[in-house]
Amino acid sequence: MRAQIDSCRARIARIRCLKECLKCFAAVKPFPNYLCYTCREVEFSCSSSYLASHSDIATYSNHFFLPDNTDLSLTESLKYVIPVGTVACDINTKFFCSGEPIFTKYGVWQKLFTVKQGTGANVTTKEFNPPVWVLTQGTSSEEPAYLEPENRSHEIHSSFANNWKYDDSIPINHWMSCIESQHSLTLSRKAFVAPADTDTVSELQEIPPGWSSECDEQLVHLLADNSDCNSSNLGTIKNYVDQITVSTTCGNDDENTLTDGNNETFWESDGNHGQHWIRLKMKKGTVISRLYITLDMDDENYLPDHVVVAGGDLDDMNVIADCRIDLSYTSGVRDECILTDACKHYPYIEIRIKSCKDEGIDTRIRGLKISSSREAELGFSVNMFADKERLCRYPALEGYNKKILYRRAQIIQRLTLLIDSVLNFIVPSWNTDSGSATLVQNVKHLLPLSTKRMTLLDSLIKDSESRESSVSNSNFPKVVINRRTAAEHRANPSADPDGVNSVFHQIYEGLKQRSSDERPLDYRWPGHCSQWWECKFVSEGIIDQGGGFRDSLCDLAEELCPSDPHAPVPLTLFVRAPNQTSSDGNTSRDVFVPNPSCTKFPQYSWLGKLMGACFRSRENLVLALPGFVWKKISNEKVDWAADYSSVDTAEVRLLETLETTDQESFQAHFSERTWTVTLSNGTVKELVDDGENTPLLYEDRLKYGKLAREVRMAESDDQVRAIREGFLSVVPEAALNLITWREIEIRICGNPEITIEELRKSVHLDELEASDERMKMFWEAMTNFSYEDRSRFLRFVTGRKRLPCPLYISPNKASAIDCLPESSTCSNTLYLPRYSSITVAEQKLRYAAYNCVAIDTDLNPWE
Repeated sequence: MRAQIDSCRARIARIRCLKECLKCFAAVKPFPNYLCYTCREVEFSCSSSYLASHSDIATYSNHFFLPDNTDLSLTESLKYVIPVGTVACDINTKFFCSGEPIFTKYGVWQKLFTVKQGTGANVTTKEFNPPVWVLTQGTSSEEPAYLEPENRSHEIHSSFANNWKYDDSIPINHWMSCIESQHSLTLSRKAFVAPADTDTVSELQEIPPGWSSECDEQLVHLLADNSDCNSSNLGTIKNYVDQITVSTTCGNDDENTLTDGNNETFWESDGNHGQHWIRLKMKKGTVISRLYITLDMDDENYLPDHVVVAGGDLDDMNVIADCRIDLSYTSGVRDECILTDACKHYPYIEIRIKSCKDEGIDTRIRGLKISSSREAELGFSVNMFADKERLCRYPALEGYNKKILYRRAQIIQRLTLLIDSVLNFIVPSWNTDSGSATLVQNVKHLLPLSTKRMTLLDSLIKDSESRESSVSNSNFPKVVINRRTAAEHRANPSADPDGVNSVFHQIYEGLKQRSSDERPLDYRWPGHCSQWWECKFVSEGIIDQGGGFRDSLCDLAEELCPSDPHAPVPLTLFVRAPNQTSSDGNTSRDVFVPNPSCTKFPQYSWLGKLMGACFRSRENLVLALPGFVWKKISNEKVDWAADYSSVDTAEVRLLETLETTDQESFQAHFSERTWTVTLSNGTVKELVDDGENTPLLYEDRLKYGKLAREVRMAESDDQVRAIREGFLSVVPEAALNLITWREIEIRICGNPEITIEELRKSVHLDELEASDERMKMFWEAMTNFSYEDRSRFLRFVTGRKRLPCPLYISPNKASAIDCLPESSTCSNTLYLPRYSSITVAEQKLRYAAYNCVAIDTDLNPWE
């Protein structure tokens, strides 16, 4: 009970500190000293793994040392390391180093002050003055650490002993513990904090000259773009675990099968229901980032559906994770994450199988995987900030030296770790209106660095699934679609102004609730649900088993935002953004914005529900919307110059010119301007009463600019509000607050660029080898395809325009050569013929991608 109270007190202390730190972050002010705390000196010893790899006494030799005055970020190779002598190591050798590590491309470095060897009266001391740099951990997570900190709270080296306040105190030497101590409301005396490295603390608190929120935002993107925040590389489990034991085994299926890397083998228990466990004895200093168990969905009632993870000593274990496993996937081998961010080292980890599918007695586990950190908090190197080619993508950071950027990155990383440690407790649940939502919204720009948010996001989505979904594999809503009349409408939208014949309107009307007795669709379908309605295409011989449904989504999206820049827009819900017709700028030339004059708010709301359903699932709805609109949907702050340029670059530049011009230039270029602006749909909006007849004067230009910006940025607010309202009826707002607008766009629309690398990851071969001549020609053709070609080809095979989606390739059974390929969108399969040359293969595949859109050729709807 006392441990639970202490845990709650520490958690509340972190939340108090987080609120204070976020105010500093938003105002670009120095962070409090307890977030920046760095211990002056920490005790290390040679790692047991390092000692075990040497048969004789290990020699910590000169190739690990670096002179103190060497610029680490400019070190190109270890030839710059100079000899400073060697240290013969054993289990009694102690290294006293700086508390703040430096990360380079060679690994983790720390300043070494003193080495102590021996025990009792035979202790010898070697001082390094000035200090030298020592490599404590190499770059590979697979290799053991050379040095590791003592597991206990580190004692302070004797040279600082006179600073201790209490003889029996255990000093705090970590910034997170310092936060918990300083912000805990307790009547007992505060724990003693070890002396700080005041120089490092000052550097972490320093605000660089000219630094702004934009600099912080770009720095976060730099770190996120150059690190794998949301998924870790899984290491070999032997590097983290000394021993594995299990509760029981059935036959020869012992614990060794958990680490053999073979998904065909498995550990099977042989005992009572709810009494099965796997126990891991962790290597010293290992902190688990993620722990996975490998399951085969075909194992039926052997599959665990409730797993609890406990950690601690054998005689004192506490539950640290409680996981309900999603068994809705029908087949295949999956890695299920059962623990994320353990936060500290546990000597033992115990995986307890509490129950199995369909009340199964025994369980089968096919493997264990671990991603881990060895107390290291940073995944980036100081060398990254000296890479001019990389930094040029982040213009706000140019001009700052690498040390300033590295220190600022360190403190942002600490703030992110603080967020991750309490994220589960500040994110409101699906149906709870909590003030903590504001706190999450304030940290949104930092969340790309979070390692915990995606797991939490998945949990929010899972918890908000419809418990009584009206969609099942045998009970899809039936929608009748006439694609012939829809095609005629696309060719001449003016003949049907309301779009009644469009695919959008046919589906919208077809899914409406017909009576009070009929259960309405709530669109919160489970993620594995791959079809939401069944299409009956008029005069087409197709039985829709998923391909027709996905094709209807593509048709619907194409009507909302046509990909052809010269085609008329079939529906009135969106209009082409001014950037499509403007010669200013070269970005966002294909985007659409909600029509400011359209008042079909129920249809906007329904569209928001579809977007929410895509957000929850693997389906895509390709909507070419500018970042400005996505930010509005995400409820992120928008800026005129930075964001509205994605809608109307010409207007942004015009207002900037108008406000900064001199009076003579104003008379030459703006003398005929009145108090009006033209909206994105071409309508004229008055900014003041009788604005159309009121000329703009030079002295009023700033007021005009202010009003024009307000009107243009709010022109589609009602329409966006309706979309967002529909979206939030399907997706919890807490989930929306966990990701950025860019990530929301990708989840709904898919990846906009289909690269060869991403396509290769999606392709699965059936009765074909990668070395087959047909596959070589296929990849040559795909390499020569443009992004648009690949998108069209993907739709031909899968009914989708964007990744991610699986794509299966099988050989065409026909003996004919150089014929058109065939596809089955219901199974995402391409039947690939033989071709006489790469040129012919490319021509045939491209022709199929652009011309073979009918799913079934038994009936041709275009004749």
